[in-house]
Order: sequence, then C-alpha cells, then structure tokens
Amino acid sequence: MALDTAEQAPRLLAAADAGEPLEVVTHVGRDVLANAAHFATVPKAVYEYVSNSIDATPPGRACTVRVDIAASGPQRRITIADDASGMSRELLRAFFTMHGENVQRRAGRKVRGRFGTGKIAAFGRADRLRVDTVQRGLRNVVELAKSDLENARPGRPIRVREVAIDEPTAEADGTLVTIEGLHRGTRADRAEIVRYLQRLLGRHLVQHRVYVEGERVSYAPPDALEEHRFASPERLTELASGPLELVVRIAARPLTPEENGIAVLCNGFLNAMTLAGCEGKPEAQYLFGELEAAVLDDDTSPVPAFLATRDLTLNPWHPTVAELLPWVRASIETVRRELVRRAGDRRRAAEQQELARLGDDISTLLNAIYRGERVRLVKGAPRDVAPRADEPAPAPAAAPVAPVAPRRDRGVARGPRAPGGPLEPPPVVEAAAPTLGGGAYGTFQVLFRHAGEASPRAFYRPDERGIVMNLDHPEAIASLRNGGPNSPFFAHYCYRTAMEEFTLAMVADLGYPDAPEIAREIRERSDKYSRQFAPAILRLALGSEEGEVTPGD
Repeated sequence: MALDTAEQAPRLLAAADAGEPLEVVTHVGRDVLANAAHFATVPKAVYEYVSNSIDATPPGRACTVRVDIAASGPQRRITIADDASGMSRELLRAFFTMHGENVQRRAGRKVRGRFGTGKIAAFGRADRLRVDTVQRGLRNVVELAKSDLENARPGRPIRVREVAIDEPTAEADGTLVTIEGLHRGTRADRAEIVRYLQRLLGRHLVQHRVYVEGERVSYAPPDALEEHRFASPERLTELASGPLELVVRIAARPLTPEENGIAVLCNGFLNAMTLAGCEGKPEAQYLFGELEAAVLDDDTSPVPAFLATRDLTLNPWHPTVAELLPWVRASIETVRRELVRRAGDRRRAAEQQELARLGDDISTLLNAIYRGERVRLVKGAPRDVAPRADEPAPAPAAAPVAPVAPRRDRGVARGPRAPGGPLEPPPVVEAAAPTLGGGAYGTFQVLFRHAGEASPRAFYRPDERGIVMNLDHPEAIASLRNGGPNSPFFAHYCYRTAMEEFTLAMVADLGYPDAPEIAREIRERSDKYSRQFAPAILRLALGSEEGEVTPGD
C-alpha cells in the first residue's frame, strides 16, 4: 500500500500497532480543491452564490442580489450581495460542511442546493473566500484561503478564520460573499455572466431581482413561432408518480448553444439541458423548450439523476432518466422532422423560382438567335405573307448565285438509322415535376423537368417549341451540387447544354438529307461522355476523391 504523504506513516503505523479499527480518512483540502475544479469559469461560480441567495430567501418574499466585478487592478474581486435571511454562526457551520445535507431541504423547502459543494465555488478561479453575513442583528465574518486548503493535514478538519463572531449590528439581514484574488488570465465578462444567469435562473428572474454591474438580469426566452406539447407515456408517469408534460418550441432564429435544447427543471431551477441525441441534426438548432420534472430532484435512488460536475447533463443510468430520455428524443424528432419537411418544401420552391428565372434568361438569348435564323429555317413559305410583328423584316434579296449541293458526311461516325419517320424525342415523365421556364406563344423556350436518370441531359420538343433540361441527369445533379440552382457553375452548365441542343435542333431542321442522323449521333455521344464526366464534377462539390451521383439527390 502506498502512503500519500510521509507524515501519514508514523501515525498509521502506530494505529496499526494499537489494533485500532480501519477507517476511511480523507484529505479535506484536496477534497475541497477537487470539487472546486468543477467551477472553472466565473459565471459558474457566480451562479452558485446567486442561487444560494435565492434558496435562503424566506418563502413568499422576493430577493435582491447584486453582483459587482473588479477584474482589473491589484484587488481583483467579485462580490455577491443579497438581502435574504442571512446566516447565524450555526448556519455558517453548516455552510462550510462539505457534502452536508441542505438545511432548507431538511426543512422541506424546494430549493436548488443538493450536493453540499457549491460553497467552495470561489476556489475554482480565485484564492480567497470571504463571507460577511447578518441575521437578527448579529454579524459574522469568516474567511477561507486556498493556501489553507493546500496546507491542510490529512484527516484533519480545516479551521475557518473568524473575523467577527456574533457582533451586534443594526444592519438588515443579508449576506455579502467576496471572491478575492482572481487568478491571472481569469475571464470575468459581464455579458457572459448575464447570459449564464438568464439561462439557469430562468423564471426565477421574474420573482427575484438580480443585478450585474447595476444592470438587471431579465428573463428573456427566445421568440417562439410554434409550441408543441407532449404527455409522458404510461411507464414514465408511474415512475414520476404523476403525469409529466414536455413543451417543445420552434424558435424564429437559430439558437445559441446556451438556448438550444430542452430545459429540465426541478421546482423551477435548471438542472439539465438536452436534445436527447438530436444534437447536430438538421433543423435541431431551432428547437428549445422545457420539462418540469421535480421527481428527479426528490428521488431517493442511489444513482443520482444529475452529476455533481454541474455540466447540465442527465445521468442516463438513473432509472427515471432512462425512461425519460427516449420519450424526449421521440418528441423532439417528431417536431424536427416536420421542420425538415418544411425546409425541403421551401428549398424546392426557391429552386423552382430560380430555375424559372434561369430558363427565361436562356430562352431570351435563344429567341434572339432563333428570330435571326427563322427566315432560313422556314422553307416554302409564301413570299407575300407579311412577317410577324415580333420578327425582323427580311433582308433584301441578294444576287442569285449558283445552287450549292448539300454537303455530305465526311468521316463522321454514324449510328444505326431509324426504320423511318422523324426522330422522336426521349420520353419525359410529366408527372414528376411541373414545367418551368416559359415565354410568349410561338417563341422558343427552355423547360426544366425531371425526366428520369436514363433520359438525355437535354432534348428538343417540337410540339412545345422548347428544349427540356433533364434535372435527373447525372451531370445536372453534379452541377447542382456545386452551389445550387443560382450558382454560376450550374448556370454555365445550363447555358452550354441548352445552346448545344439548340444548335443540334437547328441543324436537324436545315433540310440536309443526313442532318437528323448526324444530330442524333452527336447527341447520343455527348450524353454518353457527359455521364462519365459527372463524377468528376461531383467531386468538385464534395471535395472528395470519389463521387456518386444519385438521381433526385
């Protein structure tokens, strides 16, 4: 057996020789400092003393607590002053009893104090604790230094320095706690303290008045757009000796980490914040709410529902918590999935609007080209027919030239010829999505549709006088992943693809014998090669070495 200190050896050996019974001995100083390490931030330490002030307030009366910070200069300190009931010398003895039973709890009051360790919170970031308290006309002042804890002897109590003992005074009841000698580098930010007190005190700030540097800390929950209530299941209701109600709210804005989650309250005091496993999931950043579960505070289970670390987490090994967490998770998921569905609807509506705008822009450009070429495309039209109002007047007739024979295919690979009749466009799944894009009747248009992964990336529809851009094509999906429908990357893809299909449609209508077959061959090969390019395009969006294109992704 190893001895912690050399000074223990003679005493323990003497006890062994005398036959004394074995005992559990603690090093009080180390025990105190180990517990003080849980209060490693100033807001945590300040909250402990503010909540002690609220606990000490007589029932039915409001308390005023003032927090002042002197974080610069030689005397770096924080003071917490209240007008609660104060402490007598005997209550101070209980105050400095580590892990002792809370006096108010023993009297049947619903208070926050539970572990009997909060009184040493000052030593998490400071060197000295001073308590100046008045009760019923008697004043007591005590001090405890960190050096006293460090120099304490194993198994021995630590004496608290009593500056004033039952000194008569005319001052009103109340307590002044001073945290002196803040450690170098300690951050004592007023805004952080205010946010922490708002979060943990919650509705207690309505009844009690808490001021930080003269500014009152108010209860300000996030604005909620909706509220959903869930009743506890039967098994949890039995464990809680009554029904519980979970309130899940949807915030109007993304929440900060301090606001995000369900506040688990016990008699109005915050004891835990949780999203029950939904942390980081889409739309979870908009959810907050509360659950009043006093049963977790009054429970006598040997496994505590909350940990002494004050990290606002539930202990999943507690029997009631083990039933509570799955219910909270399922309730949050119900609301979160609805938010995901709504976000998807909004995203699709915005995409449709952006695609409609993009289709109109491309259509305008193609129509400008189409009007210039229409005189050459429309063959055999009567010469005495006046041009349409939206067409430019035909150019003056040029001098007659010798007829030029249609060019022939020279070395261009041809695919198998169709058995006859005009080339039909690939089928389009009309029910998959509404038509986007547009333009006046009789003009050329660009349409965005979901035509299926096997369909070409674009094809001409003579009956609609338009080019259909297939949103299910792998290259279209990959291009969309690079910034969405309003990105320059996707716009460039659409302009280029629409222009290629427009050019093929124009060439196919020129009247040359082999033009339709050549256009079909180019279209098929271009579609084939673009499918091979799609994974490389997708890798630009994903930033990975492998990319898989999934229709409708």
